[in-house]
Amino acid sequence: MAELLIKGTKVAEKVNNVVFQYSDMYVNKQTFTQDLTLDASYNATMTGPITVNNLTVNGNLVVSDSVDITGNANITGTLKLIEI
Repeated sequence: MAELLIKGTKVAEKVNNVVFQYSDMYVNKQTFTQDLTLDASYNATMTGPITVNNLTVNGNLVVSDSVDITGNANITGTLKLIEI
């Protein structure tokens, strides 16, 4: 389990590869070296620009700014890109 603390207050934690957010701020990495998969029962938002090796989206993913997929993309759900 990993935690994100701001001034001693827990704002997010990662348990079994799932991030739980407890505030108005969401943090994600810019570069993902591992493959990312979003299951069909999930909706997600990521702040770009991001770079990812292989991306599989079975649910609904919204990326603000841009996404660079260096490997393969398998989109059976929805991927929306929003320009900032």
